[in-house]
Amino acid sequence: MRAAEKAGRREQWLAENSEALDAYNRRVEELGVFSDGLRRF
Repeated sequence: MRAAEKAGRREQWLAENSEALDAYNRRVEELGVFSDGLRRF
């Protein structure tokens, strides 16, 4: 029961925030992330 509740809350959160997540992913694709110039791997 608890796992089903957690999964349901996760799905609800993803649905409510999908627009913001998509916008963030587009921005990262276009501009990269702040640490791109700092990574050494």
